[in-house]
Amino acid sequence: MVSREDLFGDIKPNGIFISVQDDWVYLTAIWKEHEVPYDDAMGLIRQYKRPLLSILRNNYAPNNNWEFLYSHRLDGPITHISSFYYNDGSISTAGTDYHENNALAILYQIHGKEEIKFVMRLYHIGHYEEITETIELSECQKLSSHTCHISPSFKFQDITLPGTTNIKSFHVDGSIILYSRNPDDAKFRTILIPKNVFDIPKSKISALTLKTSDPGPIQKIGPLNPFWRKISIFRRVYAVPGVIRVLNVEVTANDEVWTFQVTVIHNSSSIHNSSSSSEESDMSPFRWRSKIIIGYTPSTPKKLEYDQFDFARGITLVPPIAVPKPVVVTAKNVTTICVALNNILFTFDYSNTTAADPNPQGTNSTEAFIVRSEYLPLLEERQFQIVGTEINANGNLLALVTMRGGADINVPPSSRMKKGLFARLTDADNKLINKTEDNWELRMVIQSSYLDSLSRSGLDVIAVKILNVSRIQSNGNILLNLYDNGDVATFDLDKAEQEMKIWFFIRKQWKMYLDHGLQVHDVYSYQDETILIHLIHSDQENCSIPALYFRLLHSNKTLTLINVSATEIPAFNFCEITIERVIYYYINIYPLLRNYIFATYVNSSNPDDASVYGLLVNWNGDFISNTYLSKASVNKEGIVQPPGKLYHSSQLANVGFLYVDILENTGDVIWHHFTRSLNSNLSISNIKSGMIGNSGSVNARTSGFLNTEGNYCLVVTRFSSEGQKSTLRVEIILISAHDDQTSPSYLMYSSDEMTFSDIIALNCNIDYNGSENICQLLISEGNDIFILKLSFSTFGYLKNVETKWANYLEGLNELIVNPLLFGGYLLTASTRNQIGNLIYGFILNSTGDFQNNWYDSK
Repeated sequence: MVSREDLFGDIKPNGIFISVQDDWVYLTAIWKEHEVPYDDAMGLIRQYKRPLLSILRNNYAPNNNWEFLYSHRLDGPITHISSFYYNDGSISTAGTDYHENNALAILYQIHGKEEIKFVMRLYHIGHYEEITETIELSECQKLSSHTCHISPSFKFQDITLPGTTNIKSFHVDGSIILYSRNPDDAKFRTILIPKNVFDIPKSKISALTLKTSDPGPIQKIGPLNPFWRKISIFRRVYAVPGVIRVLNVEVTANDEVWTFQVTVIHNSSSIHNSSSSSEESDMSPFRWRSKIIIGYTPSTPKKLEYDQFDFARGITLVPPIAVPKPVVVTAKNVTTICVALNNILFTFDYSNTTAADPNPQGTNSTEAFIVRSEYLPLLEERQFQIVGTEINANGNLLALVTMRGGADINVPPSSRMKKGLFARLTDADNKLINKTEDNWELRMVIQSSYLDSLSRSGLDVIAVKILNVSRIQSNGNILLNLYDNGDVATFDLDKAEQEMKIWFFIRKQWKMYLDHGLQVHDVYSYQDETILIHLIHSDQENCSIPALYFRLLHSNKTLTLINVSATEIPAFNFCEITIERVIYYYINIYPLLRNYIFATYVNSSNPDDASVYGLLVNWNGDFISNTYLSKASVNKEGIVQPPGKLYHSSQLANVGFLYVDILENTGDVIWHHFTRSLNSNLSISNIKSGMIGNSGSVNARTSGFLNTEGNYCLVVTRFSSEGQKSTLRVEIILISAHDDQTSPSYLMYSSDEMTFSDIIALNCNIDYNGSENICQLLISEGNDIFILKLSFSTFGYLKNVETKWANYLEGLNELIVNPLLFGGYLLTASTRNQIGNLIYGFILNSTGDFQNNWYDSK
């Protein structure tokens, strides 16, 4: 197996090709120019494989279990690569199944004394040369200046193309090579690959040297203008036999402006002339026809150049540029083609045939029609650039790779066709555009990087691949992500409900789009699985802007942006402050009721009149109400404290909520029970209040929940430590959610025998592991941490006490313990380091013993 350091070395490959053949996944890594440790620039190719089943069994398959096969060094630098499906005639092409691309064409140039030759290296992936010798890599590199084989290489062949001028665009489709040169009087050229090319002996140079090509439409060659640059990409798309149809995508730029144009070009057979003359009745030469589909000149001036190098599926992470390089991808059925230009996506459909008869009245004369053209959403009002694409064989699954390396997966549902927003579309002749129902819809967003198992950050996605594995398992479509250290992650694209709903994933993934002065502060969920994301300004200069920013991620994968003007909230609430080395944020968010958001805040920084209010807004960002909740807590230094805690039920709307706060200057705990009206005015009313007085222990924590009897259970812990002696008191009060009944507070547990320095966290809830209710106290004792678990009945009677050591939590804070419905507990915690805020998760079994853990960054 290949080590983590030796897979790609210090230099990331310029191109990646991934192919699945039979039971193996093949990875081809390609370096455009590889100068070290070689004297001259040469193209480098390294081939790896790994079992397909090892990837499918694990969504995340670390440890770099790639098996190295061979390394090839070419005689010159690589300029282009293209993948295609090669059929040697042994496989039937009937039916609608489209096979995975199994061949790779690598174009490289050789510099001679007087000329430059362009040579195409063809590989038949998964089919090996008849070589029996194997040799270790180190010995191989000593003996061979060009080729290293640990196992036989795939069948390959070098074919020399005609001509010496630079090749600008290059694409192989089946047996046809489609390329363009500059300068050239033909817009593009086509040439056939020799039949059974891999069976031709390599010694037959003449058979592997192509002499002539078939020119495309003639173009005028004017004087060289050094102030204009052009990138031109050609792709062959579906047409009837005997007809070549090509899509041409061009971007032309000078120092002031750039233009974008898409043209469809095809040839038609000659037609008979009705004249009786024998000369006139001969077949006239075939001719080319073209039609401009899109012509666009943006208002944005040119600022930076684009890269001419055209790799397939390899991802080069670059910042957005004013002059974009179009990204073009064609489905293997060659009826669907997508063009991405910065953040604009065009989808074309060529499933209609082009007949030889050019009669404009014929029903087959339509050259192309646009399925959809759309601006991709400007998430956080920030444009992004698409730098890579991957499409499946049937053209109905599309992965877009953004400039940060993430993949947006889209699937086409049957939905109403929307007219594209692109202003200069010239589709007036399109007769079928109003009948189509194929649209792309966002399916999920995948993070662009992650922390690997060795806690190293910055592992970017360098390639994505959509695989069809229906012959092995029921879920046929899999997205494979390849990271720059060789690790692999896979995602099931056929699942109706993706696993991406877990809140810590959402916090991480969407942050890749939230760079426009905003950052994720916290994430919440509603009962219907809608996720509420709360954003705040990341810099101190803009943090006091009186606005609330939310994003709703719905269960149907749609995203709603909510920006609320909140001038009712004083500006100091919007900025983080540090009190006694703890960072606080004065605004707390609660998903009290579906379609609504509740925000608590402090109305004044003056300790004499500071109060806590609750602002209610709906998902449209409309103001509903602003309700007084309680007086604010003020510490002994006269600093107004952030609002207290709010406890509510996510399942029952008619039980109101409980607001609880600890008065820092006295240690008293105050509580207020509010009702939520279910009528149209959604009024919030305080129906009862109370206080649990301090008995001398100034350190206090609270936790509350709605128990199965319909009572709010409020638990208060008080503790003190003096020298070697520590005291702990746990009090409980039951507050009815349906009437005015409230039990007196009473002592549920006390201890003067434990020795500890602090209670890190208190979490109480209904227990799904046999007890009726539990409280779990995370307690620190020097360098040790343990969990004190108190089990008690619905009416507050203590039933059991357990202690578990939990030193795996050392150095963490914001610890929360939640019972799991089917047994065990989920414990989450966080800590800050130089990378950011790390979120940790721990799984405990039904007895509270540690089972497993993970972590993620936000």
